[in-house]
Amino acid sequence: MAKAKEHNMVVVINLFELEDGKTYDSSPVIDADGTLLGTTQMVHVADYECFYEKSYYAEGNHGAPVYDTAVGKIGVAICYDRHYPEFMRALGVNGAEVVVIPQAGTVGEWPDGLYEAELQVASFHNGYFCALANRVGKEDQMEFAGESVITNPEGRVIAQSPGGVDDILIHDETDLDLAHIIANWTSHPTLPEPIGVIYCIDKPTYNQEMINQIEAAKKAKGSGNVQGLLNAGDTWIVD
Repeated sequence: MAKAKEHNMVVVINLFELEDGKTYDSSPVIDADGTLLGTTQMVHVADYECFYEKSYYAEGNHGAPVYDTAVGKIGVAICYDRHYPEFMRALGVNGAEVVVIPQAGTVGEWPDGLYEAELQVASFHNGYFCALANRVGKEDQMEFAGESVITNPEGRVIAQSPGGVDDILIHDETDLDLAHIIANWTSHPTLPEPIGVIYCIDKPTYNQEMINQIEAAKKAKGSGNVQGLLNAGDTWIVD
């Protein structure tokens, strides 16, 4: 926090947090005067090959806060949370002007173009800048991709780091002018008044058959029979 004050910078970091006996993937947000404004916790925890994070991360319970900082209103979507449009929308509804995304993504983890497109769509749909900082380097069998990226409210990539190398991504502040947000809302109003019951979505209830089949699929992974265990013709969400 002292360094944030010394350099007059708003700082978003990422760390392993212990809170009330549980551990979280968390990002404290520190204002330019050194004040700790709060901490965002990752809500959606990954659980697939090389990323079995449910074994050590709990689901965050801080919601989708937006912090009023010296440089604007900042929200944080930690790693896997960025894949969920509902979470990215919540940050927009809560007033975010910039969404910072700390993540650890590997080479070849997504189809070509999806990595950037996902943020471009989030920026366009919600009228904010996205600034993603991706890890680089190797750990065991994983090679992290780098390629940190910034997208603007028009849905354009305005800066990106090269892949596979350490890089400090600094971009022309004129392209990061928050006035672009108002201009984009005027030309592409994507945050209208909520439309009643359409946005009132209860957490879905899944039937026991689905739960059993998913557990069986996990156990059978590597046997070549996973597809047979998951029947795409079934309806999983029940009243």
